[in-house]
Amino acid sequence: MIIGSVLRIKVGELVRFDHICQGSDLNGRIAVYMGEHPFRRSDGVTIRNHRVMCVGDRTPTIIDRTMIQYMRLLNPNEL
Repeated sequence: MIIGSVLRIKVGELVRFDHICQGSDLNGRIAVYMGEHPFRRSDGVTIRNHRVMCVGDRTPTIIDRTMIQYMRLLNPNEL
């Protein structure tokens, strides 16, 4: 799957979030990409969110498309 124009990622692959902004809970976190998670608003507009499961979390995190630029595929040597 191509997300945005930069990142090629498939469901189930490990990613690492770069530094997003000071105070973000996702800074430097490792996560499994779980795919798109669309949300349909009451006015009929569909928002194309994405879902990730961060290491150590009990529930998935929903991110919007602006967060994709901070994700990069994790090299197995980085584990």
